[in-house]
Amino acid sequence: RQALGGMRLRRIPDAERSKLGLDDKMALLAEHVGQYNDHAVATRAGVLKGDILVGYDGLDGDLSEGEVIAHALTKRRAGDEVTLRMRRGDKELDFKIKLQ
Repeated sequence: RQALGGMRLRRIPDAERSKLGLDDKMALLAEHVGQYNDHAVATRAGVLKGDILVGYDGLDGDLSEGEVIAHALTKRRAGDEVTLRMRRGDKELDFKIKLQ
């Protein structure tokens, strides 16, 4: 919840990433988006289950969920605001969350 606002992410397989035009880019599916209390930060920002994380805090390379979390924990502090770039359908949307 600290780095991802309550989301649980899964890397999209290479074949599907190619179809989406996300070769060598971040493509992490929001399999779960927390709904309650401290786990609902991403939800309150507007993120929906099924959105695809394609950018985090200016990063858009092919990172895993763990690498995104490591970036947040080593490069940012609690209270910092980061931008989540999410793909929903054919649109890319930016959401801001505060790290906990």
